[in-house]
Amino acid sequence: IGADNEVIMNATSASGTTSLVYASSHGGYAFMETRAILKSCISVELPAGLNTLSCEVDNQSGITGLLVEGCYELIKIEPVCKCPDGWLSNTNNQNGGITTDGRCKKMICGPIDLKPLPKNGTQIGDNLGFTWGNEIWWYGTKENGGLPICN
Repeated sequence: IGADNEVIMNATSASGTTSLVYASSHGGYAFMETRAILKSCISVELPAGLNTLSCEVDNQSGITGLLVEGCYELIKIEPVCKCPDGWLSNTNNQNGGITTDGRCKKMICGPIDLKPLPKNGTQIGDNLGFTWGNEIWWYGTKENGGLPICN
């Protein structure tokens, strides 16, 4: 981005929040090759929806110009999901912890007295739960109150 003489770029998000993206501090005529192109990337994180990038050019005399070049990269940001209190995160075994695989679990039975014990991680039913050591663990669902809360 560059302008003769100075440029300010703002981003306005879909919610109406405006934030400064870039402000030149070149002084003089910005369209000299060394001044016209920003040599590093600008990272702008915008929420889903209609967003606006706007440039305000300060021209001190004569003919002016504005150069904006770039590309974009769309990055899908996964929601943050947290287990309800009393349920452990399947990711880090923390009570009420963040789960990156979208699963919460709770020990519902133990100790079980089977000989031999099932292998750790043996699935129960259609992936409803699993065995671990001499315990039975159940995955959280909406019905049992263990569904993760995602933002």
